[in-house]
Amino acid sequence: MSHHEVSKDTINVIEEALQPRQDYYGVTDWGDCIERIIENLERIVSEFNGDYSCWNLQTLSNSREELLSETKKTKLMKTLQDIPKSGSRGILSDSPITSLLSELRKRPEELVEASYTITAHIIHAAKWWRDEILRDKSADYNNQKNKKLYKDRYQPNLEAACRSVRLISNEAMKNIAFDIFDTTQIYRKLEETTEQNKYENFLEENDASYVKNIERFLAFSYAARSPHEGPLKRKNRKASNVFEEKLKFEFVLSGLNASPTIISREICYGTSDREKINHIEQNLKSTGLAITEEISNIEYQRESQPLKTKKGDTTLQSTFRTQLADKHIKKNAQLIPFRWDQLSSYEIRKLWESVLSQHNPHATTVICLMLITGRPLESIINTRVVRKRTHLPKRINENDIFIIVEDNSWASGIIEPESRRQLNSNWKDNFETTVEKSSFKIPIEIWRLMSSSIKKASDRSHKRSSGLFNENRQKTLEENVKKIVSATNKKFKTRLTLHRITNTLFHQTVFSSGDIAEASLITGTLPATGSISSLYYYTPRIDHLCKVYENVMKCIQDAAIGSSPEQLDFLDESREKERVGSPITPKESYIFEVAKDLYQRCMNEKMKTYDPQFIVRTHNALTLYTAMLIMFSTGYRSIKDPLSDLSHINIRRKTVVISDKVDDNLTNSRLVPATGLLVDQVNHYVDHCNFLKERLSIIFDKNTSRPLFFLSRNMEPQRVTPERLQRHLSLETKPPLNMNRHYLRTRLRELEVPGEYVDTFMGHWGCDQVPYSRFSTFCTHQYLSTTRAAIETLLERSQWKVARGFS
Repeated sequence: MSHHEVSKDTINVIEEALQPRQDYYGVTDWGDCIERIIENLERIVSEFNGDYSCWNLQTLSNSREELLSETKKTKLMKTLQDIPKSGSRGILSDSPITSLLSELRKRPEELVEASYTITAHIIHAAKWWRDEILRDKSADYNNQKNKKLYKDRYQPNLEAACRSVRLISNEAMKNIAFDIFDTTQIYRKLEETTEQNKYENFLEENDASYVKNIERFLAFSYAARSPHEGPLKRKNRKASNVFEEKLKFEFVLSGLNASPTIISREICYGTSDREKINHIEQNLKSTGLAITEEISNIEYQRESQPLKTKKGDTTLQSTFRTQLADKHIKKNAQLIPFRWDQLSSYEIRKLWESVLSQHNPHATTVICLMLITGRPLESIINTRVVRKRTHLPKRINENDIFIIVEDNSWASGIIEPESRRQLNSNWKDNFETTVEKSSFKIPIEIWRLMSSSIKKASDRSHKRSSGLFNENRQKTLEENVKKIVSATNKKFKTRLTLHRITNTLFHQTVFSSGDIAEASLITGTLPATGSISSLYYYTPRIDHLCKVYENVMKCIQDAAIGSSPEQLDFLDESREKERVGSPITPKESYIFEVAKDLYQRCMNEKMKTYDPQFIVRTHNALTLYTAMLIMFSTGYRSIKDPLSDLSHINIRRKTVVISDKVDDNLTNSRLVPATGLLVDQVNHYVDHCNFLKERLSIIFDKNTSRPLFFLSRNMEPQRVTPERLQRHLSLETKPPLNMNRHYLRTRLRELEVPGEYVDTFMGHWGCDQVPYSRFSTFCTHQYLSTTRAAIETLLERSQWKVARGFS
């Protein structure tokens, strides 16, 4: 076919990569994909780290350039289409790769590129597997007796992988849309996705099996594990040196040299019946509540390892270990400034002096990145460099770091809490839009130290992104960094550790803003107590996080060099209005419309005196309005009556006692400010109910001791429950009932209410962080006055008013 202007090498590449049928059946459907696949293969081969290469990089490059010529490409397609077609009219089993290519362009536009990437990885893995079979036949090749080398294993696994990419849903494809061309990294990402899905179930059952098939094929191809071994060997290998989070409630306690101890805590649902537990969780999800945040925090606690009775271990010793570990957790949870876990100003200064005196720019860069990103050493070593912001991948994990050369900044993904509720398509227009990554400017002095390493990485490759450190250097970086830390400790009598250096940004952020959620969003890490409730409800603007980050970095720079040089461009104005975090925070305009609609209902129902259900409709409309006003004024959770007893409101002090989520000791009861509008509305509602009871006492023969209640058509009092609230609310978009908590958590911080005040108002404190416990220095008076003023401002913006009933 050389006389058709396309070289024989290009034809060989197409046949080796796509494995088409001899008659090139269906080439009209998949022919346009050839160029894109070869381009992705070229990138994979350039980053492949193996003893052999599937293709010559120059050959792939020449083939891609040939196919860029429209004349050559057109002639090639015409030639392939003219080949006489014979055999069956199907290619699913005869040629699984081309059958997959035929379906790629049916994906939504934003997923086409991801489909090409994952398909190219499968093609490269298939070629590697076939070459392994051939190499195994040679006399000088070291045979590992791996069953994957048998060809009868190859074809069914390839068909399963290609079928999975064809059938996987678009939603699931978004979870594996990794812009990664390193074969080891793509396999690890798929492996993490399958492991994570076992405990979070974010993939449908069929999609989970499809992702598993793709991950399994790559694992078998590159000998990460063998078909006959299963996951057991891999699990044992990881258990020896890597800790994987597998339960929802785990606390990791790391000593200086000791191995991690895991204490797993499990929610007590009050029953062990799996069907009842599922029913409880389903009810919570249906009303828009986070399972781990709404259920009472009664917990069982157990050690992760069984008792070693042969070595003299006993249940009593296990109890002592658990108690000590629990005390350690509570100490870490206090987040008191200048504890041992945080670096002091002296230690930061001496660390900076050691960094400046080093002649190892790469180790210096690692330490600087640990200080400014708060990420662990494993993430720092895998940092990548992009020249432009537009080169960033669409999806970034919270542990992935990208340095953007054009504006001297770093970017990473946003950490998300487990079991977060996703945004319903009906809510998009009324809820704040969020993005999945954020970026922050690198301080001037630190950029100067890292610029040489960054420039070399940027010049080393012309791809969209390149590794900051090459693979050979990565192996020695950890050792070099530890040597610098050890030398600093000996010289200046400090107690530096990599763990303390990494945690500096997190603790400095908590100390600066008082908001643990902001520290987690910036650093991509959670506190020692594990998941925090505030992450479910917070949707800050990126420019706010940038200001917090700027203040923290100024403090760190000031401690390091004695002054903080002025940085004029800390904020990227093009992204200042973007938000991150919770996707179900309502817009202020939507809350304004809701308040207006509920108030208008009260007024309209009051005018319909001709309606036989006039009294019932008017009362229910007023009850709904009062309940929603209470929820938007106090942050009440929609898990039972918004107000259990009138005695919980102190009219003289204008405070309300909230006890919506408590344990047996009522430790999560909280005091919140009551605005004048709330007090007036509750008084009018009480007068309205008294008016009805006095005139309809014969009908109200049932218990109506609770302040708020609905009326049925037969005028029977009914408790205010989440289900009834949702039914009476009857908004077209059916928003979640806990949108008030998302709204208040976000807007209060925007009004510059301190983070600790907001957490107290929302009831978001962890163990040993109770604001009213012994030895607490929390100022209740300042908290009430500051928060009350902010709540009044929010109510005024939304134009909530006093609605009157029959009184």
